[in-house]
Amino acid sequence: MYEHVEQMSNLMANRRKLIENMEALLNELDLQQKDFEILNEYFGSEQRMQDIEEDEKGNIPTSLNRGALSEDELYDVICDNRDLMIHMMEIALKGLKA
Repeated sequence: MYEHVEQMSNLMANRRKLIENMEALLNELDLQQKDFEILNEYFGSEQRMQDIEEDEKGNIPTSLNRGALSEDELYDVICDNRDLMIHMMEIALKGLKA
C-alpha cells in the first residue's frame, strides 16, 4: 500500500549519492582548470612545435611520457573537455526547467 514511499525514498537516496559524487568531481575539475588552461595554451604554442621537432630528431628520451606531443591525443582531450562542458550545461538547463 505504501510501497511508493520506499520507492521515493530510494530515488531520493540515489540522487543524494549522485549529487555528492558529482560535487566532488566538479570540485576536482575546478581545481584542475588552471592546469587545463596551461595545456590548452601549449597545444598551439611555439614551444610545442619545437618539442615536436626535437622529438622527431630523437632528442627527447622515449622513457618520457610524450603524449602531449601527439596531435590527436591532445586535440581529443581539448575537444572532450569542451563537449563535457556543453553536456554539463545541457543537464543543468534540464534540471533548472524541471
